[in-house]
Order: sequence, then C-alpha cells, then structure tokens
Amino acid sequence: MKRIIKMLMVVFLLMLTGCSNNSVSTSKKEVMKTDNGNFEIEVAKGFKAGTDDADLSFYAESKDSYLAVQSEDKADFESWETYYEQRKSNIIESYNDPDMKESSLKDSKGSRFQFPYSEDGVNLELICEIVESDNYYVTKIGTVPKSKKQKEEQRVIQMMESIKEVD
Repeated sequence: MKRIIKMLMVVFLLMLTGCSNNSVSTSKKEVMKTDNGNFEIEVAKGFKAGTDDADLSFYAESKDSYLAVQSEDKADFESWETYYEQRKSNIIESYNDPDMKESSLKDSKGSRFQFPYSEDGVNLELICEIVESDNYYVTKIGTVPKSKKQKEEQRVIQMMESIKEVD
C-alpha cells in the first residue's frame, strides 16, 4: 500500500505542471469498469480519467488536483478490521503528520484522513478515505494544492463520496 500511495503521489507530481483558474461546479455520472468490478462516480466538470496503475484515477484539466482509487477483493483479507488497520497504519507510518485529522463517514463504513503534505517542494492537502463497499475494500486518495485548498477540496471529496460499486 505504501508503494501505491508513493507511486500515486509521484504520478500526481509529474502531472502537476501548471495551474489554471477553472471555476467548476457540475458533474456527470460515469460507470468505470475495473479488474475488480464496476464503479459509478460523479466526475466533476474539468476532471478527466487518468491512466496510472490505480483502479480509477482522475485529474483536473488544470493538473492541480488528483484522485486515485484502489479496490481490493474482500476475500483477500481476514476481515474489514484487518484491511482498515493495515491501510490506516500505512497512512500514519507514511505521513505521520501531527495535523492529521480523522473523521468517520456518514454514509459508509470507514474513515477519512486529511492533512497537509509536501513532497519535492510542492505543498498539498492530502485526503484519504478507507471504506468498505459490497464486495471490495477501497482506498481513495486525493490531493489538492495548498493554494487551492478551499476551492478544490470539496470537489475532490464530493467525487470520493460519489463512488459506488455497481453491477
């Protein structure tokens, strides 16, 4: 998991080449087919599907905000608690930020972790959710630049919250 998180951050940082002032408020539902099943997501206007190793990934056309989703079959884990504790431990070990905030999710089993993050001189806000869906355990990781936190944070969170497993 650490490797996936680091890889996703590297991909994001490579994509982070410029900033535009894209004012976006609408979204469209898309069903994305993955090796681990099909997921519906409301993709915010101005976001496009990415092509990295995550099951789902999206980046803002301005290349300043990013969302990656990794799903894993429940059968591969002893229990929800096992998956959750492993992922939570990886996040805490990887980032160990004193400003990390954990909050429970109202419509899902799981938690959201949020904290400032800096790598290679780029200041970001990292948002991570660890959740359980019908057949999968899912880790969602989003990043927004510190300078656009207020504008972009809610759009990334709304996309995260919209992800649902579908037949």
